[in-house]
Amino acid sequence: MTDDKKESKLVPRLDLNFTDYAIDTFVPSFEFEDERGTYTKDKIVIPFNLKGNLKGLKLRCYRKKKTKYFMLLYWHNKKSLTLPCGLFRKDVYGIKEVEEYLTPIVKACTNKDGHWEIDPKVYLKEEKIKKETEQKIKSVNKIIEMICEESFPKTKVDGTLSALAIRSNCRTLLGYNLRTTHLIFTEDNEGNGLIRFKPDGPQSFTELFQKYPSGKGIIKYDTHLNPNRELSVYDSDLGTKAVIELVPGDIEDYINKKDRSEGYRNNLLDTLSHLWSYSRQHKERPLGRTPPLNPCRKIDGGITIKKGRKSKFKGSYLNDLSFTPETLGRIVDKLWELIPRFDFRALALLFIRYSGKRETESLKVKTSDIDWTHNEITLRLTKMRKNEIVDIDTDIL
Repeated sequence: MTDDKKESKLVPRLDLNFTDYAIDTFVPSFEFEDERGTYTKDKIVIPFNLKGNLKGLKLRCYRKKKTKYFMLLYWHNKKSLTLPCGLFRKDVYGIKEVEEYLTPIVKACTNKDGHWEIDPKVYLKEEKIKKETEQKIKSVNKIIEMICEESFPKTKVDGTLSALAIRSNCRTLLGYNLRTTHLIFTEDNEGNGLIRFKPDGPQSFTELFQKYPSGKGIIKYDTHLNPNRELSVYDSDLGTKAVIELVPGDIEDYINKKDRSEGYRNNLLDTLSHLWSYSRQHKERPLGRTPPLNPCRKIDGGITIKKGRKSKFKGSYLNDLSFTPETLGRIVDKLWELIPRFDFRALALLFIRYSGKRETESLKVKTSDIDWTHNEITLRLTKMRKNEIVDIDTDIL
Protein backbone atom coordinates (compact mmCIF):
# COMPACT_ATOMS: atom_id res chain seq x y z
CA MET A 1 0.00 0.00 0.00
CA THR A 2 1.45 3.38 -1.04
CA ASP A 3 1.85 6.38 1.29
CA ASP A 4 -0.79 8.23 -0.72
CA LYS A 5 -3.29 5.39 -0.18
CA LYS A 6 -2.54 5.34 3.54
CA GLU A 7 -3.01 9.08 3.75
CA SER A 8 -6.28 8.94 1.86
CA LYS A 9 -7.63 6.37 4.35
CA LEU A 10 -6.32 8.03 7.48
CA VAL A 11 -7.37 11.58 6.65
CA PRO A 12 -11.07 12.33 7.23
CA ARG A 13 -12.93 13.02 4.00
CA LEU A 14 -12.76 16.74 3.26
CA ASP A 15 -13.26 18.27 -0.18
CA LEU A 16 -11.56 21.66 -0.32
CA ASN A 17 -13.06 24.33 -2.55
CA PHE A 18 -10.84 25.00 -5.54
CA THR A 19 -10.22 28.70 -4.90
CA ASP A 20 -7.14 30.66 -3.88
CA TYR A 21 -9.01 32.00 -0.85
CA ALA A 22 -9.98 28.53 0.38
CA ILE A 23 -6.44 27.24 -0.03
CA ASP A 24 -4.88 30.26 1.65
CA THR A 25 -7.20 30.22 4.68
CA PHE A 26 -7.23 26.44 5.07
CA VAL A 27 -5.58 25.38 8.34
CA PRO A 28 -4.84 21.64 8.22
CA SER A 29 -4.79 19.45 11.29
CA PHE A 30 -2.04 16.88 11.54
CA GLU A 31 -3.38 15.20 14.71
CA PHE A 32 -5.18 11.85 14.31
CA GLU A 33 -6.48 9.02 16.42
CA ASP A 34 -6.68 5.30 15.91
CA GLU A 35 -7.07 2.26 18.12
CA ARG A 36 -3.60 2.84 19.56
CA GLY A 37 -4.21 6.48 20.51
CA THR A 38 -3.31 9.94 19.20
CA TYR A 39 -0.48 10.47 16.71
CA THR A 40 0.87 13.26 14.49
CA LYS A 41 1.60 13.12 10.76
CA ASP A 42 4.18 15.25 8.98
CA LYS A 43 2.11 15.58 5.79
CA ILE A 44 -1.45 15.09 4.68
CA VAL A 45 -3.25 15.11 1.34
CA ILE A 46 -6.52 16.98 0.89
CA PRO A 47 -8.72 16.42 -2.22
CA PHE A 48 -10.36 19.29 -4.05
CA ASN A 49 -14.04 19.48 -4.90
CA LEU A 50 -13.43 18.98 -8.61
CA LYS A 51 -14.90 17.13 -11.56
CA GLY A 52 -13.62 16.28 -15.01
CA ASN A 53 -9.99 15.75 -16.00
CA LEU A 54 -8.63 17.64 -12.99
CA LYS A 55 -10.50 15.58 -10.40
CA GLY A 56 -7.24 13.91 -9.38
CA LEU A 57 -5.75 17.23 -8.29
CA LYS A 58 -5.08 17.40 -4.55
CA LEU A 59 -3.33 19.58 -2.00
CA ARG A 60 -0.42 18.15 -0.04
CA CYS A 61 0.25 19.99 3.24
CA TYR A 62 3.46 19.76 5.26
CA ARG A 63 3.44 20.30 9.02
CA LYS A 64 7.02 21.43 9.68
CA LYS A 65 7.49 23.64 6.63
CA LYS A 66 3.88 24.86 6.74
CA THR A 67 3.73 24.69 2.95
CA LYS A 68 1.02 23.56 0.55
CA TYR A 69 1.73 21.86 -2.75
CA PHE A 70 -0.51 20.98 -5.67
CA MET A 71 -0.23 17.34 -6.75
CA LEU A 72 -2.05 15.22 -9.30
CA LEU A 73 -2.98 11.62 -8.53
CA TYR A 74 -3.58 9.48 -11.62
CA TRP A 75 -3.72 5.85 -12.77
CA HIS A 76 -1.47 4.63 -15.56
CA ASN A 77 -0.76 0.99 -16.49
CA LYS A 78 -2.68 -0.13 -13.41
CA LYS A 79 -0.44 1.89 -11.11
CA SER A 80 -1.33 4.82 -8.85
CA LEU A 81 1.13 7.63 -9.58
CA THR A 82 1.62 11.26 -8.56
CA LEU A 83 2.75 14.36 -10.46
CA PRO A 84 4.02 17.43 -8.54
CA CYS A 85 2.25 20.55 -9.80
CA GLY A 86 3.85 23.42 -7.91
CA LEU A 87 4.00 25.22 -4.58
CA PHE A 88 0.96 27.31 -3.69
CA ARG A 89 1.98 30.94 -3.15
CA LYS A 90 -0.65 33.59 -2.60
CA ASP A 91 -0.92 36.03 -5.54
CA VAL A 92 1.97 34.22 -7.26
CA TYR A 93 1.02 30.62 -7.99
CA GLY A 94 -2.56 29.52 -7.46
CA ILE A 95 -5.48 27.83 -9.19
CA LYS A 96 -5.10 29.82 -12.42
CA GLU A 97 -1.45 28.91 -12.80
CA VAL A 98 -1.91 25.22 -11.94
CA GLU A 99 -4.80 24.96 -14.44
CA GLU A 100 -2.64 26.54 -17.14
CA TYR A 101 0.10 24.04 -16.31
CA LEU A 102 -2.12 20.94 -16.27
CA THR A 103 -4.57 21.62 -19.11
CA PRO A 104 -2.15 20.94 -22.02
CA ILE A 105 -0.74 17.91 -20.16
CA VAL A 106 -4.19 16.38 -19.67
CA LYS A 107 -5.10 17.09 -23.30
CA ALA A 108 -1.96 15.44 -24.63
CA CYS A 109 -1.95 12.40 -22.31
CA THR A 110 -5.61 11.33 -21.95
CA ASN A 111 -8.08 9.84 -24.40
CA LYS A 112 -11.65 10.97 -25.00
CA ASP A 113 -12.81 8.89 -22.02
CA GLY A 114 -10.39 10.65 -19.68
CA HIS A 115 -8.08 7.66 -19.26
CA TRP A 116 -4.35 8.31 -19.07
CA GLU A 117 -2.79 6.74 -22.16
CA ILE A 118 0.57 8.51 -21.69
CA ASP A 119 2.39 8.96 -18.41
CA PRO A 120 2.55 12.76 -17.78
CA LYS A 121 6.09 12.43 -16.42
CA VAL A 122 7.25 10.77 -19.64
CA TYR A 123 5.42 13.40 -21.68
CA LEU A 124 7.05 16.28 -19.74
CA LYS A 125 10.50 14.73 -20.11
CA GLU A 126 10.06 14.38 -23.88
CA GLU A 127 8.75 17.95 -24.15
CA LYS A 128 11.77 19.24 -22.24
CA ILE A 129 14.15 17.44 -24.59
CA LYS A 130 12.19 18.75 -27.58
CA LYS A 131 12.28 22.32 -26.26
CA GLU A 132 16.01 22.15 -25.57
CA THR A 133 16.59 20.84 -29.08
CA GLU A 134 14.49 23.64 -30.59
CA GLN A 135 16.39 26.23 -28.55
CA LYS A 136 19.69 24.94 -29.88
CA ILE A 137 18.46 25.06 -33.49
CA LYS A 138 18.82 28.74 -34.31
CA SER A 139 17.90 30.52 -37.51
CA VAL A 140 20.37 32.62 -39.48
CA ASN A 141 18.50 35.72 -38.27
CA LYS A 142 18.95 34.66 -34.63
CA ILE A 143 22.69 34.26 -35.21
CA ILE A 144 22.75 37.76 -36.75
CA GLU A 145 21.09 39.15 -33.62
CA MET A 146 23.59 37.35 -31.40
CA ILE A 147 26.66 38.49 -33.33
CA CYS A 148 25.43 42.09 -33.32
CA GLU A 149 25.00 41.97 -29.54
CA GLU A 150 28.64 40.92 -29.24
CA SER A 151 29.95 43.52 -31.73
CA PHE A 152 31.16 40.91 -34.24
CA PRO A 153 33.87 39.05 -32.27
CA LYS A 154 36.82 37.60 -34.12
CA THR A 155 36.66 33.84 -34.54
CA LYS A 156 40.29 32.86 -33.95
CA VAL A 157 41.66 35.45 -31.50
CA ASP A 158 40.30 37.71 -28.79
CA GLY A 159 38.71 41.02 -29.68
CA THR A 160 36.27 42.18 -32.31
CA LEU A 161 36.53 43.08 -35.97
CA SER A 162 37.53 46.61 -36.92
CA ALA A 163 34.87 49.29 -37.19
CA LEU A 164 35.22 49.28 -40.99
CA ALA A 165 34.72 45.49 -41.17
CA ILE A 166 31.73 45.64 -38.80
CA ARG A 167 30.13 48.41 -40.87
CA SER A 168 30.59 46.32 -44.02
CA ASN A 169 29.15 43.18 -42.39
CA CYS A 170 26.19 45.09 -40.96
CA ARG A 171 25.37 46.51 -44.37
CA THR A 172 24.90 43.06 -45.93
CA LEU A 173 23.52 41.23 -42.89
CA LEU A 174 20.93 43.70 -41.60
CA GLY A 175 21.34 46.84 -43.66
CA TYR A 176 19.56 48.34 -46.68
CA ASN A 177 17.10 49.03 -43.92
CA LEU A 178 16.36 51.81 -41.44
CA ARG A 179 18.03 49.69 -38.76
CA THR A 180 21.51 50.88 -39.68
CA THR A 181 20.49 54.55 -39.55
CA HIS A 182 20.42 54.18 -35.75
CA LEU A 183 23.96 52.77 -35.47
CA ILE A 184 27.38 54.36 -34.97
CA PHE A 185 30.52 52.35 -35.72
CA THR A 186 33.64 53.20 -33.74
CA GLU A 187 36.71 51.58 -32.15
CA ASP A 188 38.42 51.46 -28.78
CA ASN A 189 42.11 52.25 -28.30
CA GLU A 190 43.02 48.64 -29.05
CA GLY A 191 41.30 48.67 -32.43
CA ASN A 192 38.30 46.60 -31.40
CA GLY A 193 35.19 47.68 -33.23
CA LEU A 194 32.21 48.91 -31.25
CA ILE A 195 28.59 49.53 -32.19
CA ARG A 196 26.81 52.38 -30.45
CA PHE A 197 23.28 53.71 -30.78
CA LYS A 198 22.31 57.21 -31.78
CA PRO A 199 20.13 59.19 -29.35
CA ASP A 200 16.37 59.41 -29.90
CA GLY A 201 16.08 55.83 -31.10
CA PRO A 202 16.51 52.21 -29.99
CA GLN A 203 19.25 51.87 -27.37
CA SER A 204 19.84 48.14 -27.68
CA PHE A 205 19.72 45.50 -30.39
CA THR A 206 16.72 43.94 -28.67
CA GLU A 207 14.82 47.21 -29.17
CA LEU A 208 16.22 47.63 -32.68
CA PHE A 209 15.05 44.24 -33.91
CA GLN A 210 11.70 44.67 -32.16
CA LYS A 211 11.18 47.96 -34.00
CA TYR A 212 12.45 46.62 -37.31
CA PRO A 213 11.69 42.88 -37.52
CA SER A 214 12.42 41.02 -40.72
CA GLY A 215 10.67 42.71 -43.64
CA LYS A 216 9.99 46.03 -41.88
CA GLY A 217 11.91 49.26 -42.51
CA ILE A 218 13.36 48.13 -45.85
CA ILE A 219 14.94 50.88 -47.95
CA LYS A 220 13.95 49.86 -51.47
CA TYR A 221 16.13 52.47 -53.15
CA ASP A 222 18.40 55.25 -52.00
CA THR A 223 21.33 56.76 -53.90
CA HIS A 224 23.51 56.43 -50.80
CA LEU A 225 22.01 53.74 -48.53
CA ASN A 226 20.83 51.30 -51.22
CA PRO A 227 21.77 52.34 -54.77
CA ASN A 228 21.63 48.77 -56.11
CA ARG A 229 18.26 47.86 -54.55
CA GLU A 230 19.76 45.14 -52.40
CA LEU A 231 18.00 43.18 -49.64
CA SER A 232 19.82 42.25 -46.44
CA VAL A 233 20.17 38.66 -45.26
CA TYR A 234 17.96 39.48 -42.24
CA ASP A 235 15.13 40.53 -44.57
CA SER A 236 15.53 37.60 -46.97
CA ASP A 237 14.33 34.01 -47.03
CA LEU A 238 17.86 32.86 -46.19
CA GLY A 239 17.50 34.50 -42.76
CA THR A 240 14.62 32.20 -41.82
CA LYS A 241 16.59 28.99 -42.43
CA ALA A 242 18.17 27.07 -39.56
CA VAL A 243 21.89 27.79 -39.62
CA ILE A 244 22.73 24.12 -38.99
CA GLU A 245 20.74 23.07 -42.06
CA LEU A 246 22.48 25.39 -44.55
CA VAL A 247 24.19 23.68 -47.47
CA PRO A 248 26.52 25.14 -50.13
CA GLY A 249 23.61 25.32 -52.57
CA ASP A 250 21.72 27.72 -50.27
CA ILE A 251 24.72 30.05 -50.05
CA GLU A 252 25.48 29.77 -53.74
CA ASP A 253 21.91 30.53 -54.79
CA TYR A 254 21.72 33.54 -52.48
CA ILE A 255 25.03 35.03 -53.60
CA ASN A 256 24.49 34.50 -57.33
CA LYS A 257 20.78 35.26 -57.63
CA LYS A 258 21.23 38.98 -58.37
CA ASP A 259 23.16 40.98 -60.91
CA ARG A 260 26.00 41.64 -58.48
CA SER A 261 29.64 42.46 -59.06
CA GLU A 262 32.25 39.79 -58.41
CA GLY A 263 33.74 41.85 -55.59
CA TYR A 264 30.37 42.18 -53.87
CA ARG A 265 29.76 38.42 -54.15
CA ASN A 266 33.14 37.68 -52.57
CA ASN A 267 32.56 40.16 -49.75
CA LEU A 268 29.11 38.68 -49.12
CA LEU A 269 30.58 35.17 -49.03
CA ASP A 270 33.24 36.28 -46.53
CA THR A 271 30.57 37.83 -44.31
CA LEU A 272 28.44 34.67 -44.32
CA SER A 273 31.53 32.57 -43.66
CA HIS A 274 32.34 34.68 -40.60
CA LEU A 275 28.74 34.25 -39.43
CA TRP A 276 29.11 30.48 -39.75
CA SER A 277 32.43 30.45 -37.88
CA TYR A 278 30.84 32.47 -35.09
CA SER A 279 28.08 29.85 -34.83
CA ARG A 280 30.66 27.06 -34.85
CA GLN A 281 32.52 28.44 -31.84
CA HIS A 282 29.69 29.95 -29.80
CA LYS A 283 29.25 28.53 -26.30
CA GLU A 284 25.58 27.67 -26.98
CA ARG A 285 26.67 25.24 -29.70
CA PRO A 286 23.99 26.11 -32.30
CA LEU A 287 25.80 23.77 -34.71
CA GLY A 288 26.10 20.95 -32.20
CA ARG A 289 29.29 19.19 -31.11
CA THR A 290 29.81 17.58 -34.51
CA PRO A 291 29.01 20.46 -36.87
CA PRO A 292 28.74 19.90 -40.61
CA LEU A 293 31.21 21.40 -43.05
CA ASN A 294 31.12 25.16 -43.53
CA PRO A 295 28.65 25.67 -46.43
CA CYS A 296 30.55 28.85 -47.39
CA ARG A 297 33.81 27.00 -48.07
CA LYS A 298 35.54 27.83 -51.33
CA ILE A 299 37.79 24.76 -51.42
CA ASP A 300 36.76 21.38 -52.84
CA GLY A 301 34.22 23.06 -55.11
CA GLY A 302 32.07 24.11 -52.19
CA ILE A 303 31.02 27.45 -53.63
CA THR A 304 31.19 28.80 -57.15
CA ILE A 305 30.92 32.55 -57.69
CA LYS A 306 29.76 33.55 -61.13
CA LYS A 307 32.19 35.84 -62.88
CA GLY A 308 31.21 38.20 -65.63
CA ARG A 309 33.40 39.05 -68.60
CA LYS A 310 33.23 42.69 -67.59
CA SER A 311 33.22 44.01 -64.02
CA LYS A 312 29.91 45.51 -62.92
CA PHE A 313 31.62 47.92 -60.50
CA LYS A 314 31.16 51.42 -61.87
CA GLY A 315 34.71 52.43 -60.93
CA SER A 316 36.36 49.36 -62.45
CA TYR A 317 37.66 51.38 -65.43
CA LEU A 318 40.18 52.93 -63.01
CA ASN A 319 41.66 49.57 -61.99
CA ASP A 320 44.51 49.71 -64.49
CA LEU A 321 45.08 53.46 -64.33
CA SER A 322 47.51 55.44 -62.16
CA PHE A 323 48.15 59.15 -61.76
CA THR A 324 51.15 60.68 -63.46
CA PRO A 325 53.50 62.84 -61.38
CA GLU A 326 52.09 65.92 -63.08
CA THR A 327 48.50 64.92 -62.20
CA LEU A 328 49.50 64.21 -58.61
CA GLY A 329 51.08 67.64 -58.42
CA ARG A 330 47.88 69.30 -59.62
CA ILE A 331 45.83 67.30 -57.09
CA VAL A 332 48.11 68.41 -54.25
CA ASP A 333 47.93 72.08 -55.36
CA LYS A 334 44.14 71.86 -55.52
CA LEU A 335 43.95 70.33 -52.03
CA TRP A 336 45.94 73.24 -50.59
CA GLU A 337 43.50 75.63 -52.25
CA LEU A 338 40.54 73.76 -50.72
CA ILE A 339 41.80 73.92 -47.12
CA PRO A 340 39.80 77.08 -46.25
CA ARG A 341 36.59 75.29 -47.31
CA PHE A 342 37.33 71.66 -46.43
CA ASP A 343 40.09 71.97 -43.85
CA PHE A 344 40.05 68.55 -42.21
CA ARG A 345 39.31 66.52 -45.34
CA ALA A 346 41.85 68.38 -47.46
CA LEU A 347 44.58 68.06 -44.82
CA ALA A 348 43.78 64.38 -44.26
CA LEU A 349 44.15 63.68 -47.97
CA LEU A 350 47.43 65.59 -48.02
CA PHE A 351 48.69 63.53 -45.08
CA ILE A 352 47.76 60.33 -46.93
CA ARG A 353 49.53 61.62 -50.06
CA TYR A 354 52.75 62.50 -48.24
CA SER A 355 52.88 59.52 -45.85
CA GLY A 356 51.62 56.84 -48.22
CA LYS A 357 49.39 55.35 -45.51
CA ARG A 358 45.83 54.09 -45.76
CA GLU A 359 42.80 56.23 -45.09
CA THR A 360 41.45 54.17 -42.15
CA GLU A 361 44.73 54.20 -40.19
CA SER A 362 45.51 57.83 -41.03
CA LEU A 363 42.16 58.99 -39.68
CA LYS A 364 42.94 57.38 -36.31
CA VAL A 365 45.78 59.82 -35.58
CA LYS A 366 45.29 61.73 -32.33
CA THR A 367 47.20 64.66 -30.88
CA SER A 368 48.75 62.29 -28.35
CA ASP A 369 50.24 60.27 -31.23
CA ILE A 370 52.47 63.18 -32.34
CA ASP A 371 55.93 63.20 -30.78
CA TRP A 372 57.45 66.66 -31.34
CA THR A 373 60.65 65.72 -29.52
CA HIS A 374 61.60 62.99 -31.98
CA ASN A 375 59.62 64.46 -34.92
CA GLU A 376 57.53 61.37 -35.54
CA ILE A 377 53.89 60.26 -35.58
CA THR A 378 52.69 56.90 -34.34
CA LEU A 379 50.08 55.29 -36.54
CA ARG A 380 48.13 53.04 -34.18
CA LEU A 381 46.61 49.75 -35.19
CA THR A 382 47.32 49.53 -38.89
CA LYS A 383 45.79 46.87 -41.10
CA MET A 384 48.18 44.30 -39.57
CA ARG A 385 47.17 45.51 -36.06
CA LYS A 386 50.65 46.93 -35.45
CA ASN A 387 51.93 50.42 -34.76
CA GLU A 388 53.96 52.21 -37.44
CA ILE A 389 56.05 55.35 -37.28
CA VAL A 390 55.80 58.25 -39.76
CA ASP A 391 58.71 60.70 -39.72
CA ILE A 392 57.74 64.36 -39.68
CA ASP A 393 59.48 65.77 -42.74
CA THR A 394 58.83 69.11 -44.34
CA ASP A 395 55.72 67.93 -46.22
CA ILE A 396 54.20 66.16 -43.19
CA LEU A 397 54.94 69.15 -40.95
